[in-house]
Amino acid sequence: MNFAIRDPGLRFRRARTRRSSTVGIVVHHLDAHWTVERTHEFHQSLGWNGIGYNFHIAMNGTISLGCGMEFVGAHTNPPAGTNSSTIGIGCEGRYHSVDRVMPDAQFNALVWLVRYLRGIYGDIWIRGHRDLAATACPGQFFPLAEVQRLQFRQPPQNTEPEDKEMVQTPRFNKVAEMPNWARPYMERLTTTSSKDGLPVLRGDQRGNLDLSLDMIRMLVICERLIESRS
Repeated sequence: MNFAIRDPGLRFRRARTRRSSTVGIVVHHLDAHWTVERTHEFHQSLGWNGIGYNFHIAMNGTISLGCGMEFVGAHTNPPAGTNSSTIGIGCEGRYHSVDRVMPDAQFNALVWLVRYLRGIYGDIWIRGHRDLAATACPGQFFPLAEVQRLQFRQPPQNTEPEDKEMVQTPRFNKVAEMPNWARPYMERLTTTSSKDGLPVLRGDQRGNLDLSLDMIRMLVICERLIESRS
């Protein structure tokens, strides 16, 4: 299964706060049939900075960035502090009353996103909103147990031709946007001078690095090897 993470270009009222740690994923239903843009508008109408979910998954399987992978969301309170250490995924639908079966496209997208995030943050847990607060969310018909079970399975080998559309994963322009484990090494590469007196990584004219997660991993591995030999 190949999925893309869409960036809808949402605008927020204030600067977003970055998480200092990530320990889990909290899954929600919107209890509405709203796009990510409509959800963003509604949350702003409540006086919020913007959409409270880090990701939004439509019923057709489209995965969209909400408030962003690295930022503190507004999706699970109480208990206090949960938002600052978890990723919130909001799924379109009303899985407590109206929608009794999640479409395959949305279910597969959710499983893919959970696996993708665990590939970045490690063995983090996944729970429903109701596991952490007094709520019915994500609804009695939401296939939470199945998602929790399937996340540990290895995805099937891709037998599609290599010229199929590739998964579009987030790209990072600034060190501050990168995962916590990468920042010390990437900071070093963007500030330490090379032989010509310039940083090893310089980016474009605006300083944007435009690095994929795989590229960041490779650079960090090389920096760790250099560090271990020095």
